[in-house]
Amino acid sequence: LAEARGRYDRIVAVGERIAKYALEEGIKVDETLPGVPDSVAREDTGAVSDRAIDEFQNGDWREVDILYSQFSSLTVQTPDIDQFLPYAFTSEDTEPAEDAPLGLPIFSPSKDGVAENLLKRYAALFFHSIASEAKLSEFAARTVAMENAGAKAQEQMDKARLQYFKERRRDFSQKQIESFFAHRSL
Repeated sequence: LAEARGRYDRIVAVGERIAKYALEEGIKVDETLPGVPDSVAREDTGAVSDRAIDEFQNGDWREVDILYSQFSSLTVQTPDIDQFLPYAFTSEDTEPAEDAPLGLPIFSPSKDGVAENLLKRYAALFFHSIASEAKLSEFAARTVAMENAGAKAQEQMDKARLQYFKERRRDFSQKQIESFFAHRSL
């Protein structure tokens, strides 16, 4: 995260917890957007991706990278940075061959409108998958913490139970001894 401040003009956190974490690491967050709830609904992730696309298209943001916690296993979550905007396409645009079929007609105002709509959908799905990955990582960390807390609580209960039975046995033995001496003195 420390490298991020030098590389980026603005840092926007999605959620208060991320903003607090960045502050703890000494990184100033310029803006905090509402967090994604545990259900990770597309409506919630779509609002964030739409904001990023709008800012990018307006020229306010020239690049958008996403730092998130990637789920590796139940006990391991690794930080990862993915480029969100501009899109990193792996295949080059090529013109179709003259004899290639044209495919189904697309009824839209323009090719640019279709491309923009598809890119917005792609961005929304991409951000949704990253948000889901981050939530999975968070839930895995919570699971491990709860298992550790449960094991520690069980250990404390076992110690308390053992202490109780020791005290009970000592009390019972003491009462037997007192009863024995009381009968003997009669």
